[in-house]
Amino acid sequence: MSLSKTRSSLPARLLSMLLLVAPAISQAAWTAGADFVANEKPDGLHENNPNSAVPQWSYGYRSTITGTALTLYTPAEHSNDTSGSGGHPDLEGFNSGFSIAWVNTASTSVTSVGGALVGPHQIILHPEDGLANVIRWTSPGAGLYSINALWDDLDHGGGDGAVADVVINGVSFFSQVFGYSTQASINQNFTLGLGDTVDFVLSQNGDIQFDSTGFDATISLVPEPSRALMLAAGIGWLLVRRRRPSRD
Repeated sequence: MSLSKTRSSLPARLLSMLLLVAPAISQAAWTAGADFVANEKPDGLHENNPNSAVPQWSYGYRSTITGTALTLYTPAEHSNDTSGSGGHPDLEGFNSGFSIAWVNTASTSVTSVGGALVGPHQIILHPEDGLANVIRWTSPGAGLYSINALWDDLDHGGGDGAVADVVINGVSFFSQVFGYSTQASINQNFTLGLGDTVDFVLSQNGDIQFDSTGFDATISLVPEPSRALMLAAGIGWLLVRRRRPSRD
């Protein structure tokens, strides 16, 4: 093979490598509340678990804060009108006993259990005695992700607060007790691989009275320098080299 042919094939080879390392992730951001609403509306279209509109999300509970086990809420535990369980017609989702994962599907605030005021597209959670409530997000591909989450005590009648955790692949990377009328929050970047699980956990801090908690989270793929950018720079350099006139 001649040197000229070798040079002409290098950009094509580097471009092929660039396509191989580029992340095949079709979505760059996920919002727990809005994505839950997409699973609930219109009634009868989705309402599945895992979320059939945005399949990265699933909803359930387990007996421990950490770990990867997750008991998913079943179709029998789903409701399009939770007013019979102390909720509201616009609060839809899942509950098993006191374990609740509902979302406000309305564009205005509504009142729920214990007078809790749930904001538009906000999720309301409540733990069961001895069970942690879990909203799980599963990574669709490798990358650096920003995780921004907020737990907000909505039941201002009293109580001893609750505990918020972020559990990644079974290990807690964030834990905060938040008391009466207070909040817990995290805003942090994590490097995740394909299929890694991020569990947003709510558990009791003593008893489960007055533990109705507002929740929402946004997960965003963070652009970062990578081998792909280096390859792109290399292609640009080779193209410039090819355009230079020969000195021969």
